[in-house]
Amino acid sequence: MEGAERGHVQQFLSVPTEAETCGPVVHDTEGMVFVAVQHPGEDGSFAEQHSFFPDYVPAGATPPKGAWRGPRPSVIQVWRG
Repeated sequence: MEGAERGHVQQFLSVPTEAETCGPVVHDTEGMVFVAVQHPGEDGSFAEQHSFFPDYVPAGATPPKGAWRGPRPSVIQVWRG
């Protein structure tokens, strides 16, 4: 990388609690990054959930009982528009 932005670091991605990422694979010509999200909420249980991924839960809110579908590993694509 060259130019004024060289060395500039900025967060562009967050993953669910207790998850890890694998990758990233950067595709420079398309401005895309591919990242694998692994083990989101893996150590939780139905009674004590550690993650509500992929369901959005506002801060401080608790979803109704039975609404949790369980965390799933995913490969995501992030691009700058």
